[in-house]
Amino acid sequence: MNTIEIPFSKSKLALAIIGSALFVTLGAFLVFSWSDELGASNNMTKKVLGVICMLFFGAVGIFGIIKLFSSKSAMTINEEGILDNTTATSFGLIKWENITGFKIEEMMSKKYLVIQVDNGEEMIEKSKGFLRKTMKMNYSMYRTPIAIPSTVVNYKLPELKELLEKMMDEKKS
Repeated sequence: MNTIEIPFSKSKLALAIIGSALFVTLGAFLVFSWSDELGASNNMTKKVLGVICMLFFGAVGIFGIIKLFSSKSAMTINEEGILDNTTATSFGLIKWENITGFKIEEMMSKKYLVIQVDNGEEMIEKSKGFLRKTMKMNYSMYRTPIAIPSTVVNYKLPELKELLEKMMDEKKS
């Protein structure tokens, strides 16, 4: 089995970075300008929302910049399985022996490649922090902890699903 590397979608990452910068700017506006206007109601609420906006979208922007200039691929498919490097909360190596199938799901008009595994709860138990929370959320929605957003990979999801199914069949036969 050959090693196949699926690259990041640089254009989608660039758009995410631009969007993050806009939301960080909006957060700064909430914190420093709008909430200080005379007669503005709920000053503290606006400041808290602004700080949350700046922190969250700042982290998204930093992650996007790191991935944009990274030499690592989004996914690597090899003899062992699928090495997921698509998001900040990626699990890492998903072994072929644990993969039971693939589906494409849509949530709020965003498509995801869902990798079905037979050890989902075990994977969640091995994870920590924000990764664990993300995996639990994925598990509650898709009955698997692994959902890869279409926006980060430079590959059409139906074609990627077909490739992965072919490689899984090849590996298991």
